[in-house]
Amino acid sequence: MKKRFMALLLALMLVLSLAACGQSTAASTTETEEKNEVPKAVTELSREDEILLNGELKKGEYTNRYFGLKVTMPKGGTLTRLNDDATESTEALSLAKAYEEGQGGLIFWGEIDGVNGYFNMSIQALDENKVGLSEEELVNAHIEEMWEINKAFGDDEKPDLITVTVAGEEHPASLSVTQTNSGEQRYITVFFPKGDFVCSVSFSVTGEGEEPLLACFDRI
Repeated sequence: MKKRFMALLLALMLVLSLAACGQSTAASTTETEEKNEVPKAVTELSREDEILLNGELKKGEYTNRYFGLKVTMPKGGTLTRLNDDATESTEALSLAKAYEEGQGGLIFWGEIDGVNGYFNMSIQALDENKVGLSEEELVNAHIEEMWEINKAFGDDEKPDLITVTVAGEEHPASLSVTQTNSGEQRYITVFFPKGDFVCSVSFSVTGEGEEPLLACFDRI
């Protein structure tokens, strides 16, 4: 599962990169060799806020007081910080370094035995033009972006705007559905913005089996 997600993530990054390159074919060799850009909000982070954004991961439980979120994996569940494959966080990672290395923020992966699906959670700086947007506005922007990516792959299907219950609250979300050899694959994405940063969570399941994954989230 993890390898499939990382392959998809790299493919999406490639599409977005090609789209950006298409706007300017005169990029120099020097420009292509530059490090990945670190958002201003990340460079201005205090160490205290960086530690809060990292949260704490221990024994299948993740607590993030910056966003007021808690993730508790049930028996047979695993939660991993993909930046360094850690299942327990012994120290806060540098967000600036995560951007420089092309990871685009902090990334967590969760799955449960017997559930045909997974979720990935990312913590990253919002694009400057998205700071201050509501959850629904972020979802709508995401829907438009994913629609463009879908069309680039020859699929003109636009994701839907839906409502899901996460952490005991109703939240707007995007829903994409694709047909695979294993059946109908559902992709659901929600956003938790705060200040210049956002925690986004994407659930991927076969059929409508997202409830056990959604149930892992709670408010603190």
